[in-house]
Amino acid sequence: MVPKWSVGIDFEKAAPHLLIDYAPGLDLCFQKLMIGRVDLVPTSIREANAVFKQLGLSARERPVAIEPVLATHYNYFGFSKLNRNKLKAFKTEFETILQQMYRAGEIEKIRKDIRLR
Repeated sequence: MVPKWSVGIDFEKAAPHLLIDYAPGLDLCFQKLMIGRVDLVPTSIREANAVFKQLGLSARERPVAIEPVLATHYNYFGFSKLNRNKLKAFKTEFETILQQMYRAGEIEKIRKDIRLR
């Protein structure tokens, strides 16, 4: 497990009863998993897929996600009020891209993916 990562309240409650092995990066966590030094690596699908790509793992070589999902973490975007004028163009572009994602169905796809886990 990567130190200082939050894996959710249920995992935190169980942690005192588990033997947790820490590694400085998710890539090392997965390398330990693949050689049998750990039994699981708690992470998000997005983070895992990025590491699998970094490690050059084919679909057949990749570890398998298991159920149930430990926790769902929601992300929020905040913009500085102090730099309002400097961020105006960025905020406009951010909103444009977000609207494009809604129209293209990408946001709904993400929501469905979250519900399936």
